[in-house]
Parts: sequence; C-alpha cells; structure tokens
Amino acid sequence: MFKNYPDVVKTYEASQMIGIGKNSIYRLIKEGELEAIKVGKTNYITKKSIEDFVLRNFELFKLVPKENFERRRKSKKKVEEEMKFKDAKLMEVKKDESKIL
Repeated sequence: MFKNYPDVVKTYEASQMIGIGKNSIYRLIKEGELEAIKVGKTNYITKKSIEDFVLRNFELFKLVPKENFERRRKSKKKVEEEMKFKDAKLMEVKKDESKIL
C-alpha cells in the first residue's frame, strides 16, 4: 500500500501517509489506534500499523464528493454575508448612539 515508505516511520511521515496532522497522529497513538515505539522524544510507527489503521477505517478515507465542497463554499459565503449584515447593523447602532450623545 505505501511502497515508497520505509517499514518504520516517524510521526511526520505517518501524517503524510494518512493525510492528517501530526497532532491527530499523536492522538491515535494515545488511543491505541496506531502502534508506536518511543525512543527518546521520537515516536516510531510501523508501516503495518498504518496500513491496518487505514483498512479498519476505510470509510474515513473515501473521497468526499465534489458537491460537499460546493455546499461548504455556499455556507461560507452565507456566513460572510451574515457578518457583513451584522457589521452594517453595528455601524447603524453606533451612528444612532453618536446622535444621542
């Protein structure tokens, strides 16, 4: 599965293999999802452990349909519009307060 990687990798390489952050790798080690050997301050993870993890969690690694990304963009635009609206309302309130003072 991961032919270009050595049999034992550091956390950074493991994160590249799986496509998640280093902190997530540390969490998976702590939860026992990945087997690691700690030498000094460095965690070493076997390629077999990573392959097993990917096979156990195959559903997580399927590609997300393109429609989901478009929905996210729309919701992000909606959030931006709402922020602009709130900013405009805030400016109106500030103007009203300055008239009162």
